[in-house]
Amino acid sequence: MKLRDLLEGLPVKKVLSPSDNLEITGLAIDSRKVRPGYLYVAIIGEKDDGHRYLPEALERGAKAILTQTDFESAGRAVDVVMENTRAVLPELAGRFYRYPAQKLRMVGVTGTNGKTTTTYLIESIIAAAGKKSGVIGTINYRVAGRQVPALNTTPGPLELQEIFSQIVEAKCRYAVIEVSSHGLAQGRVSGLPFDVCLFTNATSHEHLDYHGTFRNYLAAKASLFSSYLAKSDKENRVAVINRDDRAARYFYRSVPPGVRLVSYGFRPGATVRGFGLALKEDGVSFRARTPMGEIEVKVKLPGRHNAYNALAALAFGVGEGIPLQTIRQGIEELKVVPGRFEEVETNHGFRVVVDYAHTDAGLKNLLMTAHAVRKAAKEKQGRIFLVFGCGGDRDKSKRPKMGRIASAFADHFIITSDNPRNEEPLAVINDVVAGILFSRRSRYEIIPDRAEAIRRIISLAKKGDIVLIAGKGHETYQIMKDTVIPFDDRMVAGKALSETFP
Repeated sequence: MKLRDLLEGLPVKKVLSPSDNLEITGLAIDSRKVRPGYLYVAIIGEKDDGHRYLPEALERGAKAILTQTDFESAGRAVDVVMENTRAVLPELAGRFYRYPAQKLRMVGVTGTNGKTTTTYLIESIIAAAGKKSGVIGTINYRVAGRQVPALNTTPGPLELQEIFSQIVEAKCRYAVIEVSSHGLAQGRVSGLPFDVCLFTNATSHEHLDYHGTFRNYLAAKASLFSSYLAKSDKENRVAVINRDDRAARYFYRSVPPGVRLVSYGFRPGATVRGFGLALKEDGVSFRARTPMGEIEVKVKLPGRHNAYNALAALAFGVGEGIPLQTIRQGIEELKVVPGRFEEVETNHGFRVVVDYAHTDAGLKNLLMTAHAVRKAAKEKQGRIFLVFGCGGDRDKSKRPKMGRIASAFADHFIITSDNPRNEEPLAVINDVVAGILFSRRSRYEIIPDRAEAIRRIISLAKKGDIVLIAGKGHETYQIMKDTVIPFDDRMVAGKALSETFP
């Protein structure tokens, strides 16, 4: 694409060494990804400044640079100066990739918990309807079956447009995106024309280290509706909202005029209302009344929270006009979500489960699910063991809450490390210990080494027990100060099982 076409109508302050006929072959905001013929956009971030890497970008062959200050390139590149390079990046990326999101049915899913599982369920429903989708989420990015590891829950504008172009090339009809509060606050989805936006739930102690207050956190989440969905020029826009969540009214008020509202929940008044919920050893089942009729759904994912995730996906399907039998087929065909109550294979008479639960609400959901599974199992007297930790450099207020929840619902638990980052592991652990119920202080151990903690908890298990390993789920690393160490709870648990029970 010609540089002049990329810049047309944008707030350019000045152009040094102009060349109207310059052909741009790619865009980059990371100097290491620059190739000959690229436009390098220097972004000022929270921790770094892309202007520092202009010499490297030129060395790698950048033919144009977009900056906020004059830079002497000695004629090696066209220097375009703008007031705010970050603000124009979404439009630049959209133009370069020829607005692929306009050719897709764009689905954004936000909320504290349940985003990942809900997107997997929606993806399965779309497949059952005979259509293809691309999914951008916490675990990975999936384009028509091809998987790429995820770096962020919500990628930046440039990466998003590149992925959307791949989704279009793969002849997909839908793009399903997990939209984090950080992604919304930082404008990573700026300019995207959403068709469907879905809210799962909001808990009051998530990401307060970033947003400061719960109200700011809610406002960031709700902006998916009040700002992004409102600005979308798509027809047949739909808002799907969990009526049972305490923040539901806040989100109702965020739905813009002209957008159809589809609510879901197990309480009266929901557009898609579930009833007759049954918690089973291998999943959940319920019936639902919808504007399209009544349906029974069996979900192969255990726990009350997964009933809500399935109900959210059902509401999406209803909003899209997908036949109820097709929706049910899609929900029932999903058997596992990586790192979400994912079982580690064992034939020793007890269950080992790895889960991403890393908040107080998530940990409570996990423990409640384990209790429901135990109640539904033949071995009703089994114990529930838990190993978990809290991330360093993150909201400290949830740490004692997680300690209290663990002591209330686990028969025995071990507090360990979970991405301590720049904090001392024992300092994080002590914050967790502060919340442990006094009457349950005999039920826990402290083992900072996560691998050792997993080996220890597994060694305690007997027939009928459930061992929960919480916090990392699908993650395959441990962050300690500036070092990223390979670490997969599933692999560590598997090794511990083979060594402890040869």
